[in-house]
Amino acid sequence: MKTKEEALNFLTSLKLNKNYKHFENIKNKLKKKDITEKKVSFLINCINKYKIYHEALNTTEDILKITENWNKYNNFIKNNNKKIFTSQSKFESSIIEESIYRIFKKFEDDIIKVGSIKTYLNMYYSANNFNDFKNHGVFKYNIKDMDFAIYKEVKLRIGNCNKEKTINIPIIAIECKTYIDKTMLESSVATAEKIKNGNPYCKFYIVTGTYEVNKDIDMIISTHIDQIYILKKDNKNNDIDKDVVQKLYEDVENYLNSIWNDIDNNIKNHGILI
Repeated sequence: MKTKEEALNFLTSLKLNKNYKHFENIKNKLKKKDITEKKVSFLINCINKYKIYHEALNTTEDILKITENWNKYNNFIKNNNKKIFTSQSKFESSIIEESIYRIFKKFEDDIIKVGSIKTYLNMYYSANNFNDFKNHGVFKYNIKDMDFAIYKEVKLRIGNCNKEKTINIPIIAIECKTYIDKTMLESSVATAEKIKNGNPYCKFYIVTGTYEVNKDIDMIISTHIDQIYILKKDNKNNDIDKDVVQKLYEDVENYLNSIWNDIDNNIKNHGILI
């Protein structure tokens, strides 16, 4: 591919859905009318490399092979995205989102869905004044964008209301970041608490390129964050570590296959509740 038109035609031919976040990011940037020639040239080079990444990850479920090709593409972007697209554009972080989706999309079926969502947080009763509270009032609910989730859609109808609402209930929720600092972690702590108020059985994970919080501060032990996976555990090495990716996959798979609540069995066999 050498031209913008050829690149857009190729992307269109892939027919990928919105959960391929990096694909969507590239396509949307390339479609902009005011895009510079420098950015077009860079994106065309990215697409040529993305094609290899896409074909490789589309034909394997092996974590080692996935990580190898993820690294090849990710390192190309890291080495060539010199002040072309900023972190605010989510150009690099969307690679993490898409790779995570590709790893876990096998869990999708007729009921379970996989991908980015507006996730259900909590429900509350709302009224404009005392008279409205007494005679009308409605239940409302809060939602939040989530980078990745394994979830199900639930139809919600309250009282005599004929209109159904569809809410997304996650059982796995993952935030994806190129790095995480103290301020970002504090925001994630609040998000994890809200999500688990809505579904206590949901596991909340963070997947990040690097961890840039003071390691003398243990910030997650008393929070609702279940785990933080640092893809580049060796800061001297820019590569994503296959063992970390494997650990993430196994933790998710093991939790989905586990029993979440069996009080009778726990009391009978162990003398404990949970």
